[in-house]
Amino acid sequence: MKEGLLCAVSLLLLVRFSVPQNVICYEHIDKNKGECMGILADDVSEEDCCLNINYGFKRDHTGSCEACHVAEWSEWTPWFPCTVPCLEGVKQRRRACYGKGECPDASKTETIQTAPCIEKTCCPVSGGWSVWLGWSACSVTCGKGSKTRKRICNNPLPACDGSCEGSGTDVDQCEVTTQCPTHGNWDSWQSWGQCFGTCKDEAGHQVPIQTRQRTCSNPPPSVNPPGNPCVGPAEEQRQCSWLPFCPVNGNWGPWGAWSDCPVTCGVGRQTRNRECNNPAPRHNGQPCPGSSILYKSCTVKTNCPVSGNGIWPEWSTWSNCYPHCGSNAKKRRTKICQPIYPNYTLIIQTPTKKNETVVFWGTPRQFCAPIGSVKYKFEEELSCLNVPDCED
Repeated sequence: MKEGLLCAVSLLLLVRFSVPQNVICYEHIDKNKGECMGILADDVSEEDCCLNINYGFKRDHTGSCEACHVAEWSEWTPWFPCTVPCLEGVKQRRRACYGKGECPDASKTETIQTAPCIEKTCCPVSGGWSVWLGWSACSVTCGKGSKTRKRICNNPLPACDGSCEGSGTDVDQCEVTTQCPTHGNWDSWQSWGQCFGTCKDEAGHQVPIQTRQRTCSNPPPSVNPPGNPCVGPAEEQRQCSWLPFCPVNGNWGPWGAWSDCPVTCGVGRQTRNRECNNPAPRHNGQPCPGSSILYKSCTVKTNCPVSGNGIWPEWSTWSNCYPHCGSNAKKRRTKICQPIYPNYTLIIQTPTKKNETVVFWGTPRQFCAPIGSVKYKFEEELSCLNVPDCED
């Protein structure tokens, strides 16, 4: 019974260990270092990973890198350093077999090569220091500074690029009892002051400026012993270029010539003009004072032609009764022959773009068709009816 049980356990272990083990698959192998690089999958079968013979794999994360391709020799590594820094030694280089199976002539081919080498034909020999030389003068003329002294590596001289151990220079502190001067240093700039003006001219010749100051007080230079003053200006200026342009008030240009007399007979009116352009007002400047146009009368000593036909208007409204009482009270209405004016434009524009109303003067001579014997003014008079009697 026991023998049968042992037999079954052995069979179970044999089956378990025959199950293929998955590997960690990589896409590249550094043959000089024998390292797998660029992990592709960490749980695939060896057969699947090696479908590409350029891949490599590890059986676990701490295992060595194995190649999928048929076994072949890697390139020789660079020579390792010589075993000694001077005189004769040896240097080595290596190569390895990577891949499935064995490399050609594995039992006969070298995996390590050794060659003689000489880095230097002699080994360095240390030298010895001479005695210290005297101290140098203090590095300052007042206050605390430093002094140095030197020694030479010649007792004996070193050989074959050897040297003396330690430093050839020694530094120590020193102090000069003379008081040091304090040199001046500028304090921070103060704020900018106000601009010396409120506007700038268009040409840029008169732009207001503003200033700021600083004092040589951080610290001030000492008097005894005298310290150096601060270097540079104590005041700074800049233009107030952001200010608006100054207003330019308008000024009249010269008067133009008088216009021709606008009538061919009788009295007319001439004009002359000037423009506000010497200069024109700008930047909220004041306009030119006064008028841009002058008038004067003119006379053409020729009789004017008689006006043309007129037209009778409608009757005027009846006047009040006069006197206001009694049977003699009358009321009147009139119509006066009116001239027919030509179709003049009653609004004109002056050269300064200003609208002016046309004004006519004089008495026209008009002729209407006579009403009976009346040609100019026709009056009609009637008695007022039902007028109250006048009181005595």
